[in-house]
Amino acid sequence: MGYVTVPGKITLLGEHAVVYGYPALVMAINLYTRAAAGDGEGAVKIESAYPGGRVETKIGMDGEGGDELPYVKAAIKKVWEMQGTRRAANVTINSDLPYGSGLGSSASVSVAVLAAYSLYYGVKFQPEQLAKLGREIEVQVQGKASPMDTLAVSLGGLIKVVPPEKFEKMGEDFEVEAIIACVSKEKNTGESVAFVRKRKDELGSRFDEILEEIGSLVESSSKAIREHDLTQLCSLMNRNEELLEELGVVTERSLNLVRRARALGAAGAKISGGGFGGCVVVLGGDEKVAMSLAPIADRVFMVMKSGGVRYA
Repeated sequence: MGYVTVPGKITLLGEHAVVYGYPALVMAINLYTRAAAGDGEGAVKIESAYPGGRVETKIGMDGEGGDELPYVKAAIKKVWEMQGTRRAANVTINSDLPYGSGLGSSASVSVAVLAAYSLYYGVKFQPEQLAKLGREIEVQVQGKASPMDTLAVSLGGLIKVVPPEKFEKMGEDFEVEAIIACVSKEKNTGESVAFVRKRKDELGSRFDEILEEIGSLVESSSKAIREHDLTQLCSLMNRNEELLEELGVVTERSLNLVRRARALGAAGAKISGGGFGGCVVVLGGDEKVAMSLAPIADRVFMVMKSGGVRYA
């Protein structure tokens, strides 16, 4: 039996700019995907539960089936490819992460299933290996993927990602707590990236200025984290939010969450991820802020920084 726990993530600074080669700051959070793989017969049978849904499916030894869970299927087939053999199994997945919300659900499930099913073969990967393999799975399913999410969920903690391959772990002793308020998505990540690409043509030179400033905000966040300066980190987040609003990826529902959180005294609030709905991350807030956001959000979580992949 292979059993693995993998965190989700939030993007504190740098989304969209990271697609164009600028750095981003991400943090693993204590909402998890848990995956287990054990003995099975005739197929890889999968039971997957996540907030608001449950899927049962199977992948035959011929590779057919399981299309309802594309990241899971790609992870299973990646293990087959690496191990050179196909083993029937029962795979169970239980996730705290709302699907498609900007919390790294696809990266988390890709890494969790890859790690658990590989462990069933007797193979245990290091976190950096899982980050690389997880990204390959995301690229296979999506066509394109930043290394940001799989690095965050595999290594844990606070990470500055510098495309295409560099990263820096930061703030090991800097404790960060956050409120996450989620609303429904109007566009998926691929559609959001395509929208921003179109905005590049519309905004002209201003587009480059926006991305350059977002990149500089990420660089400035390194100093804030080293100095444990939460106030400055929140100020940088707030400016990043303004620039994302200028790009046009912040919906009215998300903007209402940002404004309410700040009005209630939260030091920092911005969207996390591709935008067009999904999640807003709030720093410097408390339980009162979280309770006040609940009526205008679909889900609200209070989270903290998490470590990376854990094998049972």
